[in-house]
Amino acid sequence: MVEQEYKYLLSQADFQHIYDKLSHSHNPTYILNFNYYYDTPDFLLKQFGYTLRIRQINGKLTLEVKRPSQTSGYKRVREEMSLPIEELTQKLDVQNIITPLPFLITQQPELLGLLVTERTTFYIEEGIKVDLDQSSYLGMTDYELEIEYDSAKANEAVQWFHRLTNDLDMPANRKGKRSRFITRYKTLYGKE
Repeated sequence: MVEQEYKYLLSQADFQHIYDKLSHSHNPTYILNFNYYYDTPDFLLKQFGYTLRIRQINGKLTLEVKRPSQTSGYKRVREEMSLPIEELTQKLDVQNIITPLPFLITQQPELLGLLVTERTTFYIEEGIKVDLDQSSYLGMTDYELEIEYDSAKANEAVQWFHRLTNDLDMPANRKGKRSRFITRYKTLYGKE
């Protein structure tokens, strides 16, 4: 599956502003998801732009792998693979899951920690949805706007992106959740 989206890091006030704007014309849905991030001790997956996580929603576990993204400004396009799994483990054997890799993994990816996302979703129209995420991890909380869209709705998605962000200050930090999580992890545990 190919994931196409716009990502935008928000302040708490901007998060509330967009929520208020959208909730007047669209009914939100809410979901709580738990993201368990994995990487090798030397952060090889992050170095090559891969995301490896187990996501838990409503008690169901899914192993998710995202390949490096094509990024243009706030737009990201990533190939994503997911499969259901039975249990959360401390280490993952990914040699048979992520293929082919452009690098050799000599150590199994290990569980680094948990990022909890409270997601509010607005289904704007067929092929476009807006997610407002409040994520908590390693003593931090941040806020993010994501606009996911189908290829046929690329023009409408960019219009929605500008409509929702044109009166906001553009943040310099464009890192996704995995990058923000690992940056914080390295800071806390002296892995710089």
